[in-house]
Amino acid sequence: MNNNSHNRINLYQVGQYINRKDNRSIKKWLRDHHIPIHKDGREYVFRLQVEQEVWRPFAEDLVNKYPNSWQPRLESIYGDQRELHQLLYHDCLEFDTGFVPYQFNLDISSNKEHESIFQELYQ
Repeated sequence: MNNNSHNRINLYQVGQYINRKDNRSIKKWLRDHHIPIHKDGREYVFRLQVEQEVWRPFAEDLVNKYPNSWQPRLESIYGDQRELHQLLYHDCLEFDTGFVPYQFNLDISSNKEHESIFQELYQ
């Protein structure tokens, strides 16, 4: 068995990843996620592409929920799966806007000019 054969999975195995049984549903999911179906006597896809698409929403959630600490969290979850971790990491860099929300207090009552501008904006 060559090195690539364990990286290939058939449509039934894809169905197990995405919780689908019908071949049409599986192929539609693959199309919707831009995963090409290859043929070598039988139809197959690459396992890593399917895993990346299955776990992408979770990785996006990490970026959104933990904007300052998503990177170590992602590594702690997928670090032992090096290839998947790298793919998700690069996906997350696209989601990460670099914006770090913070709160501040605006005291407009101390400056009448600012207060009037603020009132004009929000009337």
